[in-house]
Amino acid sequence: MFLIRLYNRIITGLAVLGAAGLVFISLAIIVAVVWRNTGFRPFQAPSSLVEYVMLFATIAAAPVLLRHHLPAAISSCV
Repeated sequence: MFLIRLYNRIITGLAVLGAAGLVFISLAIIVAVVWRNTGFRPFQAPSSLVEYVMLFATIAAAPVLLRHHLPAAISSCV
């Protein structure tokens, strides 16, 4: 019983981390656009971070989707 509750909490925690990552990239994009429009030079990192955080959010949310029998797929072009 303890392991099932622990597993459920880990899955829920991963889903929360994935959602927090999406909030982070939303704020990073907003800040980059505002800086660019006000004449400041925005960081170069947000464009790379957005890609990695989107991948992380997909991987972190996959166990929750699979628990509810929803499809989860990750494809990559190399």
